[in-house]
Amino acid sequence: MRQAKVVLIPFLFTLIFISACDNVSSNDSITTSREECDGVPDCTSVEASELTSIDGDGHHVLHFICPDQAPNIHNMDVDQNDNIIVEVLDWSENAVTVSFRKQVAEMSALYQPFLGCSTETFVGGERFRGRTSIPDGLPDDPSEVPTEANFRTPVACSSEIPNCMDVLSKLHKIGHLKTHKDDLECPNTHPWYAAYNDTTSSVLVSVTENPASKLRFDGRGDSFLITNWSPIHDHHWQISIACSAGCTYAPGGCPCGDKKLGCRNDPGCRTTMPRTSQCSPDHEECWTVWEETCPDGEVWTCNTTLGWVCCDSCT
Repeated sequence: MRQAKVVLIPFLFTLIFISACDNVSSNDSITTSREECDGVPDCTSVEASELTSIDGDGHHVLHFICPDQAPNIHNMDVDQNDNIIVEVLDWSENAVTVSFRKQVAEMSALYQPFLGCSTETFVGGERFRGRTSIPDGLPDDPSEVPTEANFRTPVACSSEIPNCMDVLSKLHKIGHLKTHKDDLECPNTHPWYAAYNDTTSSVLVSVTENPASKLRFDGRGDSFLITNWSPIHDHHWQISIACSAGCTYAPGGCPCGDKKLGCRNDPGCRTTMPRTSQCSPDHEECWTVWEETCPDGEVWTCNTTLGWVCCDSCT
């Protein structure tokens, strides 16, 4: 089994990323199984990041890519302590998008991901989907029936988003150890998705944007993955999205003729210009550039210059 390192790429604008692990309690125990290469032919084990801590009540959503010498991702595994909820959001041919969420703000949260990459194409099979456990002292009480007193309605609009209206999901109950997908779309009067907010009745419920969502790619809404990690109790959740009448505030930018301008998610089409690495003159910063062509003939130029995957079809 070979070993390699790869640079991680933050996927969302709102990502809070702390790479140092100073001042972390020495009592933290790391759960690990290191099964990223189990059953993977010609496997290269990729250390996708250093041991990383999440600051405050932060949440990391990261996009990890296999190296050129072993470009096909087959599986992954994560070293983590009990205060981390790990959830795989999306797999592609050479990459995986993963959510790392802290359960208790006052406790440390540590993780280190590893990729199982290969020269051979993945042809199917079971993959790592996520992992969680309950830290000592974490409350997991039955969820009360939501009322105005104990469950606030989430508000996504803010003074920074002009011409904004909130679009609210229904108030849902989710069963223990269940995952639910919910799509929220902006109306024609305010067609541009700008931000979201959520309310849950337990720290064991995670709400995560799906960065591979076509709604988000089109700028008109988003898909959300909601998971109740409690092994015992059902809980409640509700999501609000901020919809603007102006495209300036949409994550993907504004239209460009009949195409799209701005940083969009990777459309996932056929690569027609191979990935190449480019660096600044002092080699302190490097990024990757490539082209994709979709079945409708639209060509996308993608890069990681800004620290996340940005694809643009305007020429």
